[in-house]
Amino acid sequence: MVEIGENTRKRQDPRKAQVPARSQRGIRGQQLTLRRQNSMRHGDLLISMALGLVMVPLALFTDGPLRATLGIPFALFLPGYTLVAALFPRRDDLGGPERLVYSLGLSLALLPLVGIAVNFTPWGIRLLPIVLSLAMVIVTQAGFAFYRRQSSVSKEDWTAPVRSAPSVIRQRWREQGWLARLFMVLLAITSVGFGATLVTAMATPRGTETFTEFYLLDSNGRADSYPQRLSPGEDAKVTLGVISRENQTTVYHVDVLLDGTKIREVSPFGLDPQGRWQQDVNFGAFSPGRRQMLQFLLYRVGSDQPYRSLHLWIDALGS
Repeated sequence: MVEIGENTRKRQDPRKAQVPARSQRGIRGQQLTLRRQNSMRHGDLLISMALGLVMVPLALFTDGPLRATLGIPFALFLPGYTLVAALFPRRDDLGGPERLVYSLGLSLALLPLVGIAVNFTPWGIRLLPIVLSLAMVIVTQAGFAFYRRQSSVSKEDWTAPVRSAPSVIRQRWREQGWLARLFMVLLAITSVGFGATLVTAMATPRGTETFTEFYLLDSNGRADSYPQRLSPGEDAKVTLGVISRENQTTVYHVDVLLDGTKIREVSPFGLDPQGRWQQDVNFGAFSPGRRQMLQFLLYRVGSDQPYRSLHLWIDALGS
């Protein structure tokens, strides 16, 4: 029985044997090395995602040249770079200069598409929807590129050569002919200029358009059955309406003219921004005649020129 127990312990000892401390340190070191290599492998994607998210508050809380400077790489490079990384995850798919050119070109192609898509949303083309949409595009494409690199069986995945980038660029530059160099310089200047103009245009707040609505309704409150034929002594009624879309309080008055002769004047009235005014206006006592022009002229107080005008054609029948 003793021998059986000893044999059992001998068979169990290899299972319970502990790995030496030196071997454990070696395994941990290998794990840290693998993690470090994996993070370097996807470092460009992580940086792209971080910049895409950081640019949202920066675009909202910065202004002027600083906003344009920060927005150029955000709008002109990152969308195309993450798309190229997703489409070509292997190192031998594209070289560094080709990826740079494609990143600029695809960014220029993606910006109008994003603008068109945002234009059909309830928010329209404004700074915040544009920045959020670009950030979503960058993060989504970077995530897809991360997935493609992870699922790739090749170990030759392309990563941005941050440290060796200057030497690689110089080497590739020497390998190009003068025509290719000229093309790349012109492309870079054009892309940067276009991107700066586009980002500045999107980042610069545009003044809200100001105007005044001036409308005419019939006796039933609709823009339909206006009086057109009147008999002698018959009165007619229309409703005048004004909606102020100005950015300040505005005072108006209305003159009513018949064939150029003033027949009535509406007292001045003031409207705050988004304010509305309506009033019934009666008219009549026409002299006989066809196609008499009845005009309604809206003035802003302080101006001698009509700001808005409406008119009706009236046929006054004889007795």
